[in-house]
Amino acid sequence: QQHQQQERQAGAKPGANGNPNEKGSSKRFGARKGVKRSAAATDAAAPAEVDAKRVERAERAKAKGNEAFKASRYTDAIKAYTEALKLHPDNPVYTNNRAMAYLKVFSFDAAEADCNRALASPQLGQADKVKAHLRRGTARMHKGDLQRARIDFKEVLQLEPNNRQAHEELKVVQQQERDMESTIHQQAA
Repeated sequence: QQHQQQERQAGAKPGANGNPNEKGSSKRFGARKGVKRSAAATDAAAPAEVDAKRVERAERAKAKGNEAFKASRYTDAIKAYTEALKLHPDNPVYTNNRAMAYLKVFSFDAAEADCNRALASPQLGQADKVKAHLRRGTARMHKGDLQRARIDFKEVLQLEPNNRQAHEELKVVQQQERDMESTIHQQAA
């Protein structure tokens, strides 16, 4: 039985460097072809088992989204990431990627919503959590929600104290807050 399980695991697709937990791996987020889960593992807060072929199609859609994004075709990227999410809705990386594409087309409400969804996922890794907070902070800053943007950028700095982008964005938020205070004081005088 142990030998059969090892054979099944050997048939699973690893990431580019042979690591099944790498980005691009079909084993991330519950897609473990041929591996049985215990009842306790199934009942836990883990994502629902996803058909390996759906995950593979979702990863192809994500790859199309990444290509479109690199080519500055942000609307096409949004469509591709949306397709990936239809196939595998529990993958917060797809949501996080779509949030970035939404930022590029100035859809700040949609970007914030996607970041909220990604941050609510128990499968979100530390690096992706940092990205989600940065993106949500950026969306909030552009919406004029400076207080909550500041909170997001400070959260990034809690996770990564040397994050240059968070430091820069936090300075921008603080300057915008000072500018608003100055305008209010001038109008009151």
